[in-house]
Amino acid sequence: MHKTTTPRSLSALDTIPVFELDYDLPPAERWEMLPKRQRNRGRKLMEKVLEMTPNSLVAGASGKILRLTTMARNPFRAEIEGAARVLGAGFDDALVTNFIIEFTTIGLYTGSLAQKSADSFAEGLSGIFENLRGWSRACTAGVMHSDHLGMLHLRALDWPLPGIGETTILLHHVNTPGGDYYSVGWPGYCGVLSGFKPGAFSASINQTFLFGRPSLQWPPSHLLRRVFDECETYDEALDALSHSSVCVPAMILLSSADRAAAVEMTPKGNRVHPMENGRPIAVANDYLSADWREEFHATYPDFAAYLEDQTESVDPAEPAVDMDDRRNALLERMNRRNPRTPAQAFKILQNAPVEYNLTMQQMVYSHEKDELLIVGREYEKPVCALQL
Repeated sequence: MHKTTTPRSLSALDTIPVFELDYDLPPAERWEMLPKRQRNRGRKLMEKVLEMTPNSLVAGASGKILRLTTMARNPFRAEIEGAARVLGAGFDDALVTNFIIEFTTIGLYTGSLAQKSADSFAEGLSGIFENLRGWSRACTAGVMHSDHLGMLHLRALDWPLPGIGETTILLHHVNTPGGDYYSVGWPGYCGVLSGFKPGAFSASINQTFLFGRPSLQWPPSHLLRRVFDECETYDEALDALSHSSVCVPAMILLSSADRAAAVEMTPKGNRVHPMENGRPIAVANDYLSADWREEFHATYPDFAAYLEDQTESVDPAEPAVDMDDRRNALLERMNRRNPRTPAQAFKILQNAPVEYNLTMQQMVYSHEKDELLIVGREYEKPVCALQL
């Protein structure tokens, strides 16, 4: 990648910092050179996560599952311990923050089961479910082809946690087995939610919902980290994602310079939905497979209705939108537009319902140009940006 000019509309914002994660260092030491300002921001964000985390049996059960998963299927345990030390936090606190998507997915599933029971214990879990479900309106992503920029990977990360946007950092993973790459995250986060390997592939995770028991397999965000660490090509990445098991479901959108696919991953198995005939492909939080969509809605009948009623757009005067509205809106825009620059491509993400009050990070990656544009948002406006 090479330095380019940040779009004028974003040039006055704070610059998103780049931090080098060097794999030649022992895992527990990779975060040691994190600047003091980033340490403070990472610690404050972790504190916010913990404030929103229910102190309950749901949290305890989820924590045990995540601990076991970390021990059995996660080579990043030492790195999380090192990040916790750098941030001045305990390992358990860092673990919850690193498994933020997996934790809420398990908590939502447990709470949905409790809502169907009438005993007093279930009533307590049902209340926790009410709190957790507010976390889980997360992300719209799409891939399209531009005559001027080649294949474009567009991504909006939505999460009801103020602080993610202003705390955004770009991690440059160097000296990895499969080649150097970038991921968009925050200080102390060791998974990959959005990643870009120049000349090879890009990928992003959307949360989807559990309709069966979780398993002691890979956490999706750390599986994607391993894929970027070890895979050199799109074909290798797609094969790894297609044949790996996960502890909770996730939708992973994968792209290269000439192909793309959405990979639905669940403890019951994985399904691949490839881009067809060069037409844009987009994902939100609902399943693409009709039978899995039915199981999701049957598992969370009240929650599905809640998502449709409560997912808010940027303009409070506009009607509420659901997950399909976000995905379909992004598809419609990608079909109509042929951007010439990353800044023009970024505008595809900037209108409701794709952008709304919980959008914390936005990014565009051009495979042909190897250009990356990232924007962090707080309180419905951009606060920091970076273009490489």
